[in-house]
Amino acid sequence: MRSINKLIAAIALIFSAQAFGAGFEKTTTFSAENAALSNATTSVVQGADAVLFNPAGLVRGPDREYSFNLSPAFSTFTGPTNVNDTSSSTGDQQISPLFGILSKYKLTEQLSLGYGIFSVGGTAVDHGTLDFSGSAGYTGVTAANGVKFTSDLKILEFTAAAGYAINEQFSVGLGWRASFVSADYESYSPGTGPATITDVKLEGLKAQDFGGFRLGAQYDGGKWGAGFTYRTKVEFTAKGDATTETFLGANGATVVASATDDVEAENVLPSAFDLAFHYDIDEATRVFVGYTQHNYSENEQFDLTSAGAFAASSGVATIPQDWENSEVYKLAVEYKGWAYPVRVGYAYVAPATSKDKASAGYTAPGPGYNFGVGSSYAIGDSAIDYALEVGGSSGDGDAYYGTSGDFSTNYTQLHVSYKLPW
Repeated sequence: MRSINKLIAAIALIFSAQAFGAGFEKTTTFSAENAALSNATTSVVQGADAVLFNPAGLVRGPDREYSFNLSPAFSTFTGPTNVNDTSSSTGDQQISPLFGILSKYKLTEQLSLGYGIFSVGGTAVDHGTLDFSGSAGYTGVTAANGVKFTSDLKILEFTAAAGYAINEQFSVGLGWRASFVSADYESYSPGTGPATITDVKLEGLKAQDFGGFRLGAQYDGGKWGAGFTYRTKVEFTAKGDATTETFLGANGATVVASATDDVEAENVLPSAFDLAFHYDIDEATRVFVGYTQHNYSENEQFDLTSAGAFAASSGVATIPQDWENSEVYKLAVEYKGWAYPVRVGYAYVAPATSKDKASAGYTAPGPGYNFGVGSSYAIGDSAIDYALEVGGSSGDGDAYYGTSGDFSTNYTQLHVSYKLPW
């Protein structure tokens, strides 16, 4: 029973993730300009992109604008996957097609409106079918039993926002958020007395929430400026199917036949705040610094309910979570003295998940980083922005499924954006 509970706790980690795993929200899911500057841009973002990054910036930039963004991310997750076996596995490289479509309309000299639909997170992990022939006590469970280690999470958001200019220097903004979550997950739980492997699948999990908000403020002091945003937490209940099947470790024989039940998973996408500053060294050079805190300590517990065999096998509906808030420190520079601007940014991400809840299926229990570089090409009044971003995290830890070792997460992301005044 305890091993099943550990598995459910790990599932909770995946559902509270917004990008590439728990406790490691990417600094920018899309937008080439903001990604190249590691999203240390809360003080300067304007136009349609401000719908997500700071609604106070809607009052600046073109009177009307569309922003089209495509940001495919290529990620790999590495770590031990099998109970009683510390050998490492690197999952197949997965592609997360993150995107954003946003629009801005200037209503009056002081008031601008905007809306957008975009990815705020997504993770895809595939370690394939597991073979436990190297795991002491579980050698009878092989690839023929079909136990897999995979996850697929998508989080979309629709936002309607407004920005208001109090004066030429100071503006505020407010966005209403509708969030949509979908996920599929498969892993296993090792049991003892006798040794067993329980294959657990959660499929078709979906949830919606319509009560999220994002607040923002910007101050333009001429050579310098400041920006602040705060997003509220989002509580949700995801509904789907849970399937379990248990195999005997000694010979792989089925000891509990496959059974599928309806399941509900309750959790929270945490609140967060962001503070950033910029300073113009000269007419061509601007530096940025930023700080973001994701309040993962709000994930106090994970609730899972089911009326069928899955509930009977788990034996518990509330799992405590031992998380810390994740902090992101950002530094970036933009130089416009050449024909094409040069943007470079770096971010350090402090971990949120503890070392005793490690997994090869989400971000490693250690510090992370990202590095971005990009530029822009003007086409009349419109512009194409492009950027390359790399990042990852690494650390050692104890996995919930009965092993330990070194874990790492790595990704490469391409960003292309097209900004079109209309």
